[in-house]
Amino acid sequence: PRMMDDHEKLVRPVLNIVKVRGSAHSKGLKKYEITPSGFVMGESLAGYEEITTGVARKVSATVEERLRAEFERALGPMAASVFAEVSGKGLGRAAILKYIDGLVEQKIMEEKDAIAFKQNIVQILLAQSD
Repeated sequence: PRMMDDHEKLVRPVLNIVKVRGSAHSKGLKKYEITPSGFVMGESLAGYEEITTGVARKVSATVEERLRAEFERALGPMAASVFAEVSGKGLGRAAILKYIDGLVEQKIMEEKDAIAFKQNIVQILLAQSD
């Protein structure tokens, strides 16, 4: 049997706001949570099909998920902290590539590994604009 990923294991409330006359709107679904402090709007659910039927399945990873996976592939155990630091500054191409250059300068990463890492990052970001 197939192992379920975290998205399949958890039931999460989602919200879809129906268009109000004369206004622009997003057709996407957003996660939300009701906390002791009130209503907290979460991230958009991208890359899912049939979510409103109760039998959702993920059909694609978000750019952020793909970037995080590439960081994990390239950096191993230090990926989580590095990704948090980089994403805190924004996940723009120039910022990520500059950070990778810094890893080479600090001798944390070999030049050949950095080249492959950069190429994969650029491919992920280019796919975003398609």
